[in-house]
Amino acid sequence: MVASVGDLCGTGENLAAALRDLADRLDRSETTLWVPVAATPYREDGGLRAACPECGAVKTFPTFDTVLAFVCGGCCLGVLVDNDGVE
Repeated sequence: MVASVGDLCGTGENLAAALRDLADRLDRSETTLWVPVAATPYREDGGLRAACPECGAVKTFPTFDTVLAFVCGGCCLGVLVDNDGVE
């Protein structure tokens, strides 16, 4: 099994082993990975809202019960939404 990011490859007998090898190689390399944090939606004034984790801009979704992702109007980042715990 092979797991890769850019030019780096990790190998192993199964996916978990390949990912561990890749992580070890990343630790020893000059490569930096950026993994965006998901936004956590909340309800306010009867609407569903979520703040961009990168720039903090708040997006309102007045007619939605659930949102999976959105494009931030402040920084144009594609933001995933973590809906766990939203009432």
